[in-house]
Amino acid sequence: MDYTDDDGNKKTVTVREKGYVGSELKLMLRITGFEAFHFYGSTAGNWEHRPVDPDEIGIMALSRKVREL
Repeated sequence: MDYTDDDGNKKTVTVREKGYVGSELKLMLRITGFEAFHFYGSTAGNWEHRPVDPDEIGIMALSRKVREL
């Protein structure tokens, strides 16, 4: 990703992302002692309480801690 810093210098940084589907997120939460009870979808920071659509770019998981590791 290219950007210009506050002094006007052009910079490049490497950004690595990993996407997850709901089932992977649910499993990661369970492994770390959480229980997921709601999943919501979003696009570009527009969080709403709506079902996750396959084309969503964001998933919000509401979860609770159920056990200590």
